[in-house]
Parts: sequence; structure tokens; C-alpha cells
Amino acid sequence: MVKKSFICIFCMCVLFVSFATCNATEGMGTKEELAFCATKKIVFSGSVSADTYEGMMGNVIEPCLEKGKDATLWISSEGGEIYPSFAIYDSVNFLSNAKLTTVAAGQVTSAAVFVYLSGDKRVILPESIILIHDVKTTVGEGYHTITGLQETVNSLRSIRSTMVKILVERTRMTREDAEEFIQNGKIFTAEEAVKYGLAHEILRK
Repeated sequence: MVKKSFICIFCMCVLFVSFATCNATEGMGTKEELAFCATKKIVFSGSVSADTYEGMMGNVIEPCLEKGKDATLWISSEGGEIYPSFAIYDSVNFLSNAKLTTVAAGQVTSAAVFVYLSGDKRVILPESIILIHDVKTTVGEGYHTITGLQETVNSLRSIRSTMVKILVERTRMTREDAEEFIQNGKIFTAEEAVKYGLAHEILRK
């Protein structure tokens, strides 16, 4: 059986937002913070983890999106664990009664891409990049049976299949595009992100 805690698209994520006056709210764990202000912009820092999902549910999705309040999430992230990223993506899409705008600032890579894709509107800063690559895992210490390793491989294939499904649904990528980019890894410039539908537009002055 694959331990979910080991499966991630290796990254550490940091998400930034700038606004004038806001009240910070704790709830993202010791390495993560989430702040919500009257302008409905969200700041979020730390790696994507179970704590991130809990913080998003308690401080963004339930009090904001479920109640019909639009919000903006600025992201500059190297990723984290994949399962919490999927959970955020699903929760935003299935529980939201308002629109979430996601903004790529600097870099949005790996597992964080699926948090970014949860946005109804997705914009990217001109010099920012988005990185997609294959899922990776460790199998821990000790000896492993063929059956156990096959279960690990099957789990990784399932994760990759979900990644492909989301990319095809949310972007202009074909299934062949998504599979190739995941398998080989792909860095998208802002222009390429718009071309392939990861982002809807480049944010300029």
C-alpha cells in the first residue's frame, strides 16, 4: 500500500498577495499562513499539505466562496503534496458559489499547478513560469514484494491519470499534450501558458 504522505510532486510552495489592509487568520500550520481582507484577496504561504487544505476550507472556501464572495489567490509556489492539491481543486469547484481568480506570480510548479487550475479565471504575471512534471514517490526502507511495488506503480499511474484529466478539462491541451508534458516535464512561459490554456491572460499594467 502506498503511503499518501510520501506521494508528492516534489516542491515547497509559497503563495503571495499584496493589498493594503487585512486581518491575518491563523490556521495553516506552523509553516503556512492564510490572510483574508476586505478586498477579498488571499495570501497563502508554505508547502501544499493537509494543513493547507484545512486552512483553505476553513478560511476561504466556507466563509468566502460558499457564501457567494469572490476571492483572488496570488500564487508563487514550488508545489508540495499532490493529494491536498487535488482536494483543494475539487472543493473549490464543487463547493463554490462564487468565483475564484488565481494569479501566477513568479513560479507555479508541480502540485501547486492544480491549486492554480482551481481558479475560474487564471492570470499570470509577464515574467512568471508554470512547470508541469511527472509524479514521484519514495517506497520507504526495508524489503518490498513484487505485489507491493506493483501497488505503488498502480497508485502513481492513477495520480498521473488524474493530472491528465484535470489538464484536459481545464486547459486547451489535448490528452496527448498533457501526457507528453507530464512525462517529459515542461516549463511554460507566460505566453505559452496562455497558448495552452493554463492561464487565460497575462496581467499587465
